[in-house]
Amino acid sequence: MSREIVIPHDQLSDGHTTTVATENAMRAHDLNLHLHDVLKMEDDFKKEKRILTVKNTKYFFMGGR
Repeated sequence: MSREIVIPHDQLSDGHTTTVATENAMRAHDLNLHLHDVLKMEDDFKKEKRILTVKNTKYFFMGGR
């Protein structure tokens, strides 16, 4: 499954604010920027929004010896 996350362009002014806005938007959807894959990123310049399609599959790693 995947989720769509919408971020307004006014929050995306430079590299740092883009990263912070993306982390906050993903955290609001109970996702983690470092664990979940962004499948698609589209900019809609007419609506002034960035749309991220994020794969929200959870992986569990079990360590064994």
